[in-house]
Amino acid sequence: MKSFIIGIIFTLSVFGINKYYLSKIEKLEDQIRFEKKQVEICRKQLRKKMAEYYNKANFKKIELEMLNKENMEHSKEIIYFKLEGKEKNAEEN
Repeated sequence: MKSFIIGIIFTLSVFGINKYYLSKIEKLEDQIRFEKKQVEICRKQLRKKMAEYYNKANFKKIELEMLNKENMEHSKEIIYFKLEGKEKNAEEN
């Protein structure tokens, strides 16, 4: 009977320790998931900013080429759109 009680106490202590460490691991995994989401959001923002930068650089290059050629003028009627999440300036017909 004494060995049975010692066995039960040992088994319960092992289960208790196991539950404690599993809960710690679960919390750490939740933190990792959250950080991965934050990194992905930052990467998307970085890609958008880089795309805007490269588009502006290309537009500036085109503008300079057009100004260097004869009979080229700025047009105030150019309609363009912005990247995802921003208002569109183009009106659809």
